[in-house]
Amino acid sequence: MTDAHYSHPKLVALYDTLNAWDDSRDFYLSLPRAAPERVLDAGCGTGMLATAFAAAGHRVAGIDPAAAMLAFAMRREGSDRVDWHCATLQAFRSEQRFDLIYMTGHAFQCLLRDEDVLAAFRSVAGLLAPAGRFVFDTRNPVAQAWRRWQPDVSRRTGRTPAGETHEMFHRLLEVDGPFVTFETSYRIGAGAPPLLSRSTLRFHEAAEIAERAGPAGLCLGELWGDWDRSALSGDSPEIIVSLQAE
Repeated sequence: MTDAHYSHPKLVALYDTLNAWDDSRDFYLSLPRAAPERVLDAGCGTGMLATAFAAAGHRVAGIDPAAAMLAFAMRREGSDRVDWHCATLQAFRSEQRFDLIYMTGHAFQCLLRDEDVLAAFRSVAGLLAPAGRFVFDTRNPVAQAWRRWQPDVSRRTGRTPAGETHEMFHRLLEVDGPFVTFETSYRIGAGAPPLLSRSTLRFHEAAEIAERAGPAGLCLGELWGDWDRSALSGDSPEIIVSLQAE
């Protein structure tokens, strides 16, 4: 089931405010080796990065399983230059072959089961052009980002694009091995009741990712530990992975 922050209209409208352009998007936008490349945004959300790739001259397709996010993306300026599809990466099929497939925003952590990861990798293997790459990010479990998912640390306030006040915070609910469950509370407008979204994420190890890629016909290309392309180390906040066809 799609988490509420990907499906509730008010939370979808707030998404870009809480997830503004940052170093991670600069990193992804710098990946193409030439222009134009054929690019697939897997989990395109509100379409901020997909439309930026299109504006840079690339041929772009965007897929997302959340219909409300996709509807928002399709209303963006420049959205007519992107080929949009409502689908998961696991299920997406196309005659097009892509030079770059990417998955941002730690969306890879929503793949909870081994079979989901394998299905996504198999889909990617069938969609990549020769010398194509699949690049995605997942939080490094060693950094234990979930320790900061508490109200007193994660609380953020501001105003929505419509001018209403908003407050957001996370509350950690459970850590069960690699699976972390938390709740996000959103309050939009003074005196409004909170909107709650419950999420479970899987914290993947780099070695496990490489091991699961093999049966799908993919192999590890590069690993980075942060958006400055620094090498992955024990205290890196991120695990940023580039896979390619074997």
